Amino acid sequence: MNKRISIIDEEIESLKKITENKKQAKDILKKYKHISKLNKVIVDEFIDKVYIGVYDKELKSRDIEIEWNFEF
Repeated sequence: MNKRISIIDEEIESLKKITENKKQAKDILKKYKHISKLNKVIVDEFIDKVYIGVYDKELKSRDIEIEWNFEF
């Protein structure tokens, strides 16, 4: 029974974090609803990391992956 309570408590904490992240995302999206230019401050609020792959000479392209600061 104690193990089940512990698992439920962990799930509750996880859901609280998800809810807070969604609230933060909503606030940020509202804040920048009518931007005309991107700047470093705005980009930093939206993007956590950018992964740039190796350039493929044959395809003349590279993979780019963006890790966002929050879930949409």
